[in-house]
Amino acid sequence: MTVVIFVTSVYELPNSGPATFAKILSESFHDSEIKFIIVTSDAINTADDLVVIRRPKSSVALYFQLWRKAKEIAAFYKDDYVIIHYNNSFPYAAFGTFGNRTILQMNDYYNIRLPYISFLHGSIRRSFAHIFRKLTERLSIHHSDVVLCNSRHTQNEAIGYYKGQHQKFRLLYKSIDDADLGIKTIDEPSGEILYIGNDLKLKGFDILAEALKSTSRVQKLHIAGPAANNPLLNQLLLHVPQHIAIVKHGALTHKELYALSPNLDMLVLPARYEALGVSVIECLAQGLPVLTSGVGGLMEILEEYPAEFYSASNLKPSILASNIDLILENYKYFYTAVKERIPTIRNKFEKRKMTNYLKTLYLER
Repeated sequence: MTVVIFVTSVYELPNSGPATFAKILSESFHDSEIKFIIVTSDAINTADDLVVIRRPKSSVALYFQLWRKAKEIAAFYKDDYVIIHYNNSFPYAAFGTFGNRTILQMNDYYNIRLPYISFLHGSIRRSFAHIFRKLTERLSIHHSDVVLCNSRHTQNEAIGYYKGQHQKFRLLYKSIDDADLGIKTIDEPSGEILYIGNDLKLKGFDILAEALKSTSRVQKLHIAGPAANNPLLNQLLLHVPQHIAIVKHGALTHKELYALSPNLDMLVLPARYEALGVSVIECLAQGLPVLTSGVGGLMEILEEYPAEFYSASNLKPSILASNIDLILENYKYFYTAVKERIPTIRNKFEKRKMTNYLKTLYLER
């Protein structure tokens, strides 16, 4: 029997891509010929194939305890073909390998880009955490058999950084869960735009806040992700003109976000780093125009859309402001360009493609 032990630190977190990924896999492999077991600390233990440990305070302790529990389960299935699939590329396999095969998930290339000594982290503690992550990721990848990258861009970054291990890196696009996706049906703009992202710096919220000084058509800004009392968020919002209403939604479940998005005009995400851009995919799949920077994996989503959607110039507040107004002034044109491609974008990131690929991978020998 093939047994997959899927280790994930998040499972119930409402607005987490890795948690969504874990749930899709859990549902897809339930009652299949593959025995699929989730090991997490972020759930209520309600099923035989869901093993939940008590969550410690330290993240390092969390990773180690999840690894140890997976090792215990693997020992129970020692007569079967056991695959250990970790929901990120660090630091689990650095603690050691067991079972017949180790699969890692590389969800970001940001860690590769930053040097070991980086002044971007702002504190000694965060700097040590960054060094720990880089070291353990390198060890984990060295010990792994397969590393799944969520975009071609991330895969190319990983191949260039981890020399001599190119054969390990494979492309697997994360799918969207389209069960609750709506479709925007109104082609007249309301002046309401959406920003999604917890990391305000990497997702370019400061660029958006500065751009809003120069827009003439934005009436309301909806913010999903960061908590309403986030100090950096509130500091950046001081730059936004007072005539623009602010709605802080905080963390939304995918169902809540899907209910909100079709009522707005567009997503604006001038990201400095973006491994793939699941929020961009979700908005396009509902018929919303988007404005991004085209960095990282975004071009793999947007290459057949209007050039304004992925212009690197959107990292400049003045250009971003002009493009926001351009889309709102010519909204029917941009909305139609997105609406016509809804079936295409949904098909490209459909979850059966992802799970079928994984099934083939799991059954390889």
